Amino acid sequence: MLSDLKSFKLNILFPALVTVIITVIYLPVLNAPFLLDDYTSIVDNSVIRTLDIGVIYRFSPMRFIGYLTIAVNFSISKLDPLSYHIVNIIIHILFTLASFCLFQMIWRTPAGGNCNLSRENKIYISIFSALLIAVHPMNTFAVSYIIQRLAALTALFYVTALIFYIQARLEGLMRRKILFGMLSTFFTIAALFTKQNAFSIFPQLVLIEFLLIRTDRKKKLLLFCGLISLILLVLIILSRYNFFNLDEIREITRETPLVKRYDYFLTQLSVIPFYLKNFLYPSELVIDYAKIFYNSLFTPQVYLSALFLISLFLFIIFQQIYTGQTIVTFGVLFYFTAISIESSFIPIRDAIFIHRNYLPLSGIALSASTGICILSKKIVLPGKIKNYIALSILIILSVSTVHYNLIFKDPIKVWTKVIELSPQNKRACATLGALLLASGDKEKALHYLTLMYHIRPDYYPNLNNLGILYRREKKYDKAIEFFKKAVNTTKRPIQAYSNLGMTYVAMKKYDLAINAFLKAYDLDNHYFQNLLNIGYFMAITSGRDRIKLEKALLFLEKAEEINNRHPVVYYAKSVVYYLLKNEKQARLNAKKAVKLRPELETSVKLLEQIP
Repeated sequence: MLSDLKSFKLNILFPALVTVIITVIYLPVLNAPFLLDDYTSIVDNSVIRTLDIGVIYRFSPMRFIGYLTIAVNFSISKLDPLSYHIVNIIIHILFTLASFCLFQMIWRTPAGGNCNLSRENKIYISIFSALLIAVHPMNTFAVSYIIQRLAALTALFYVTALIFYIQARLEGLMRRKILFGMLSTFFTIAALFTKQNAFSIFPQLVLIEFLLIRTDRKKKLLLFCGLISLILLVLIILSRYNFFNLDEIREITRETPLVKRYDYFLTQLSVIPFYLKNFLYPSELVIDYAKIFYNSLFTPQVYLSALFLISLFLFIIFQQIYTGQTIVTFGVLFYFTAISIESSFIPIRDAIFIHRNYLPLSGIALSASTGICILSKKIVLPGKIKNYIALSILIILSVSTVHYNLIFKDPIKVWTKVIELSPQNKRACATLGALLLASGDKEKALHYLTLMYHIRPDYYPNLNNLGILYRREKKYDKAIEFFKKAVNTTKRPIQAYSNLGMTYVAMKKYDLAINAFLKAYDLDNHYFQNLLNIGYFMAITSGRDRIKLEKALLFLEKAEEINNRHPVVYYAKSVVYYLLKNEKQARLNAKKAVKLRPELETSVKLLEQIP
């Protein structure tokens, strides 16, 4: 009866508790807007506007599954962030529960069974480690930051694959071994096609064999050779059927040619201690960091960090030899293995992003919880006091996560915090300037945009935003100057052309405006605001020309397909139908516009004019 009660608590109450906790601490982020890479990957990405699997796969083969989920979100709610956030939170709940299952599975391995801890202690460690993952503020950057769903979803598949792998290795019956082995393979492939960091799962399996399963040397050698053969076989099959070209492996292992492998590695020596420090004391968490790359081992930040990492590894080796706490060792090595793809010799243009720790933190959480539990046994304290300390840690981390989620609700706060930590961050200066401009604070906006212009005069988004600022100041010639500079700094100046068109509209030069809008359309025929602009201004300048009006209507209908909750779409359509003397459709669309935004006076007035 007692074991049934414990089973009920673990299988029913604990998942329910995790769901409630995560839902509560992530509630503030449900109406948070898109940020940073969300714009290039979601808002301005025409690929996710279709559920055509071939199109999505060709766009990003190694992130196919992740982008497919984004496309499904778009098909459901277009560009309303709510549904995207809900899916991310669900993934986080599932990942937390999967991590708990992995921890429980690890305790079932020979290494876990030999650990000098009671069954209750092991369950306690699994629960505490899982709750650390659930509430730690570092994980908000893979949950609240929408496009980093790819990191969270990869982690979910990755951990699930490890669960089934360990289960397969522990099974006695061959048919069950095969079943769980196939499930592990399925989730491994799913992880590999969600994000590239999943390739670290192969050395992770070697760690499991050598540290946790502890088979004899001959079997280990056979398993190792089999694993290498499996990896090669998978690569050959994928290449044979054009899933990816083996010639692209060099490209896959170099995200940018602008950073040397050695420089990137030296930089990561200082980045990893920064991550670990923020796991223990999460005080410097922001969505973006200044791009600083080191090129010498003798830079203080590099050699001091290298000494720290060497000391950490020596400590792990020492404790493994003299205390035999294999789970502590495995947790630390899990972290370094999981983060190795993004923090080693594979150059990435951004040296540091907190969301890269989403999967690796599972290892550190397990290692830290196990170590603390072992140490606490040597400290004479009442059990309740220890429980209160653990609860206090979780409450503090939960409050911190809520704090960061409240920041995510306001993009100005997000980027202000970035600049507080990295005053020379170019992207932050440009983005904050744009946000302040949108909020109407022109003085502060000009400060940050001008600062960025002096740092980097050819930065496309900043030139675009300076143009917008001068247009609002009615300094149209200056605005046109910056928009034309922006056009010449990138291959796809969609927004610059669109904004140039709006400047010509303000100058009442409608032909030039429509011409600029059409240039933006040639570069991206799914850009909503541009489609709306073309349709609307083509209509009001048509002079009741039926051909122009029908062409305008085509653009507006395409805009409606992308966003059917925008009142101006229906107002513009009602204008077109009114000019086409289709009173029924004019009235219908005007009513839709008023329903979506009752205060839209132009729609109300038009509705009054229609017989």
